Amino acid sequence: MVLFSDGIHLPGVTIPGEYLQIEHNDEMVRRFRKLIDKANRSGAVVYTIDARGLLPLPAQQLAGLSLSQEGLIELAEDTGGIAAVNTNGFSEALQRVEEQQSGYYLIGFKAPENISIGGANAKVDFHSIKVRANVHGLTAHSRSGFFGETDEAARPKYETRQAQMLAAVQSLFNKSDLHVRATAFYKRTRQGQTFVHNLLYIDPRDITFRKDLFGIHYAALDVFVLASGSGIDPLASVSRHITIDADDDKLKRLQADGLLFAMDVTVKHAGPYQVRACVLDSTSRAAESAGQYIDIPDLKKQRLALTTPLMDDATTPAENRFNTVTSALREFHAGSHVAFAFRIETDKNGRAAPGTYDTQVQLYRDRTPILENPVSVTPAVADGHNVGGELRLSSSLLPGQYYLQAMATDRGGKTPHSATSWIEFQVVQ
Repeated sequence: MVLFSDGIHLPGVTIPGEYLQIEHNDEMVRRFRKLIDKANRSGAVVYTIDARGLLPLPAQQLAGLSLSQEGLIELAEDTGGIAAVNTNGFSEALQRVEEQQSGYYLIGFKAPENISIGGANAKVDFHSIKVRANVHGLTAHSRSGFFGETDEAARPKYETRQAQMLAAVQSLFNKSDLHVRATAFYKRTRQGQTFVHNLLYIDPRDITFRKDLFGIHYAALDVFVLASGSGIDPLASVSRHITIDADDDKLKRLQADGLLFAMDVTVKHAGPYQVRACVLDSTSRAAESAGQYIDIPDLKKQRLALTTPLMDDATTPAENRFNTVTSALREFHAGSHVAFAFRIETDKNGRAAPGTYDTQVQLYRDRTPILENPVSVTPAVADGHNVGGELRLSSSLLPGQYYLQAMATDRGGKTPHSATSWIEFQVVQ
């Protein structure tokens, strides 16, 4: 991981004005070491870059600058990375990161059996590790050490279901206890209300079902969807408690087809959002989180915008299309027939102004276009601003991640205006 920061100040010495003061914060130091320990347990190397670059400061402020860089240096060195400070050469720093990642040794060892792992009420000791290169001119970068506790003991403990779900939904990494796939679509009503339509796919085979005296299988799920922007506080959220009951035949169908839930989250502001969803099995307490980034356009500043493209199997009946498990999973086989749809938006009320639109779609893998010519799309007759069509995926497509790009250009005015939107999907074997 490469971290750009304007400094991490560790508790120790502070410099208010020209005077040195000692600041003690053992809890902050412990948390910082815990952060390093988590990175080391996860096999993550952190490279830090001082985003301030080379600062022309007077001599009396250099000590404060050095202190603010201590956290960057320690975080990098203790996880086996490199810290780039006091330099404007960001590209050179990234090149060093790439070079170091091009080849390295992964060395493991078994800790001594008598090592202190702490007790129920005892503090866990930190054990340092030093790796040195015996060859002159070589420098070894390695992890600094570890806390003497097992991985199981190091896992966080949650007193309530709400605390567990909040931690899961705020985590940048998806959990693995349940199989959940989240698909978020930006949509607008005809009255101009903006919302995110969330499709949540849950694999029932991971859910703990109980059976009552009448032979009915039942389970309960807690679902929490959180939309966060650039600030600290969440911008929108919605939660549901869902109960499921099924006889033997229905349970077999659920396990074969999967569970699909639709949840709408209203958003008040335009801008980039991270939509996170968490599902908690009320019986087993197993949790899973999934997420997607989505951009809500500001139609006060943009003349033209496109909603998130929808994708589904083209054989799905029109009345159910884009609200199916296939649409939520976005997994298609090479050679399959895929339907897509999106909407052109032009003003805050959701009413498209008169204009002539050229619309088309393109497929990408990485940054490489797949189609020799983008597919031209004809707007729907009933509503010229709901756009959709179908295309057949090439049978030669390799399994992996792809993107569908929707494009529209308004040529009705003196100056053409264009807009694009994207959706990711998977080609599977």
